[in-house]
Amino acid sequence: MNQRRFRTRAVHSGQQPDPHTGAHVTPIYQTSTFAYGSFERGRRLFAGDE
Repeated sequence: MNQRRFRTRAVHSGQQPDPHTGAHVTPIYQTSTFAYGSFERGRRLFAGDE
């Protein structure tokens, strides 16, 4: 599928695939990591006590 339509070319023009992942567009990672210092503090935060 080498014949891209104008809309696709307009959005992706000039972008090269990432050499490490092969991604054509910057991926969106819908995850996060948090540090609470201790298990007990994390428990209190998730319980709504803090």
